Amino acid sequence: IWGGLVANGQVWVAGAHMATSIQFYGPVEIAGKQIPEGKYGFFAIPDENAWTLILNSNWDQHLTDEYSEQEDIHRWQVTPEQGEFTEQLTYSVNG
Repeated sequence: IWGGLVANGQVWVAGAHMATSIQFYGPVEIAGKQIPEGKYGFFAIPDENAWTLILNSNWDQHLTDEYSEQEDIHRWQVTPEQGEFTEQLTYSVNG
């Protein structure tokens, strides 16, 4: 689906229908930046060689209809890896 159904280089909701959200119950560090406790919208910008991951202060939004880069808390890049095929989207956090 990457580069087809989900366009490369464009903000993607990283889930289905409503923005994917993540909640931290204490401060965390992500890619060298301190993120305060709270709930955030999670978005991604897929690309062939690197993905940009985004935490946005507006966690309650439909797709990317209400997305605003001005509300981004943090952006960082990751390198995509080929994984096993699954029928559903899964996320894992290694730290």
